[in-house]
Amino acid sequence: MLLSSQIIYDALSPAVAISGSGLIALGMHNRLSNVVTRLRGLNQDYRVRQNTASKENLKNQQQLLLMRGRLLRNGLFFTYLSVVCMVLTAIGIALEKLAVVPATWGLTLWLFLGGLCLIVLGLCFECSEVLLLLRALKLDILETDFISRIDTQPNSEAPPVQRPE
Repeated sequence: MLLSSQIIYDALSPAVAISGSGLIALGMHNRLSNVVTRLRGLNQDYRVRQNTASKENLKNQQQLLLMRGRLLRNGLFFTYLSVVCMVLTAIGIALEKLAVVPATWGLTLWLFLGGLCLIVLGLCFECSEVLLLLRALKLDILETDFISRIDTQPNSEAPPVQRPE
């Protein structure tokens, strides 16, 4: 006969992966909130701006932010899905130990491995978002430089902002 403490211990083994996935998801969610806040600010600036070149730069920044938002959304989706796999793994382990269900070792193992793969996939989306962050930052710096040139020469039209490679 199995001790209840051993059953609980075995069933909670995936808790480390659940905790790690939760921390990753928390970080991604905060980043997504920042992207949404920045996008709303850019939309407000876009409505106010009169200069065509400045509006084009804002539009480029908005497109990059939308792409970043999609990457973070996908990363969050796969990270949350990994948590579901880990919870199902814990339930499967508990049911096996209690002999309620015949040995589903294979299913439990595949759920655990699938959960780990989903964590990696979510992290890949987050890494892609970080690369886009640098491109958006470059556009933002170009926009700041453009505005400073307009402020120093209020009566002349500043040259258009070049797009980064």
